[in-house]
Amino acid sequence: MHYNLNRCTGREQVTISIMQALAGLHSELVLLSGVGVDKAAVMNNFQTEVPSHKELVLAFWKRNMQTYFEFSLPFILKPFSDIIINPYTSDLLPWVDVTYIHYPKPPVVTELSEDSLRRRGKYGLYQSLERAFASKHSDRLVLANSEFTAYATRKHLGVNPIVIYPPVRVQEVVKSVVRLGKTNTIMTISQFAPHKRLQEIPLLARKVRAHFVMAGAMYDDSTYRRLTELIREYGVKDRIVILPNLPFSTKNRLLRKAKVYFHAMPYEHFGISIVEAMAAGCVPVVHDSGGPKEYVPEEWRYTNLEDAEQKVELALKSWRPRIAGDMQAIAYRFREERFRDQFSSVFTSYIERNVNE
Repeated sequence: MHYNLNRCTGREQVTISIMQALAGLHSELVLLSGVGVDKAAVMNNFQTEVPSHKELVLAFWKRNMQTYFEFSLPFILKPFSDIIINPYTSDLLPWVDVTYIHYPKPPVVTELSEDSLRRRGKYGLYQSLERAFASKHSDRLVLANSEFTAYATRKHLGVNPIVIYPPVRVQEVVKSVVRLGKTNTIMTISQFAPHKRLQEIPLLARKVRAHFVMAGAMYDDSTYRRLTELIREYGVKDRIVILPNLPFSTKNRLLRKAKVYFHAMPYEHFGISIVEAMAAGCVPVVHDSGGPKEYVPEEWRYTNLEDAEQKVELALKSWRPRIAGDMQAIAYRFREERFRDQFSSVFTSYIERNVNE
């Protein structure tokens, strides 16, 4: 199950890698989606192909038709499938055998509901349903993208998932980074969405004299417009470039030129773009919270914007090939082959333990 594999986010990367792992196990794949696969878009975003599969496209499945609607999707898929895998919604849905949780929805729902009694009423029933189905998942395979997400899943859903860190395409950027020549560039890769806290970057650019590049998938037009307004208001048009919807090759070329990667979002669930930047020899400066705490060295984690400013400046001044090599060594632990091998192992064990019985 995945709504749209043509987008360029971590969910798509995870889903494609799971499909590749299943193809390696000689499984017959059926993809339930809301938008048909565009092979050119997938190649542009990830430099890879989606394995051969049958496709069941629900034209009435829209991006804004989530939550309650998606509870019905497994019933549509069940007649076509022996095993149902959900790497998309982060919900524990009925009939689903394998779920990959990017972050459980209940805490997110609570945050969304704080400003509205109507929303609290709407999502209160959802949370009850989620809890009810979670209690029936003792015999299902539940995976999480980090220890941070696994803790939230245990706390809010009462399920103890297996942690399999997401796949990161590090091979293409880990080679010959130093020889390409680094510049005083600070790069950020992110969806242009409100919760990503990208408005902090123009503030940072007022204090740090360097070249900033912001790239990522266009998700919310209003966020993009607000960013351009802030850049003008703060007088940093000469320091920040915004490049939405870049192809994979261009994004990695820019990463190979940058010395520092800045991640503005606190409580990031894992942070694939952070690892991609480390593979390109960038020093990551990230908020001291969430999944990145599990792999980013403490010296490069900040607690507030003033702290971030100091650490970004230190990273620019102290960048050396040796530091780039240390970052690359950390990033290599999250390569795609590792993900596919781990997923194949736990999936095969699950099949042998449950389904074959």
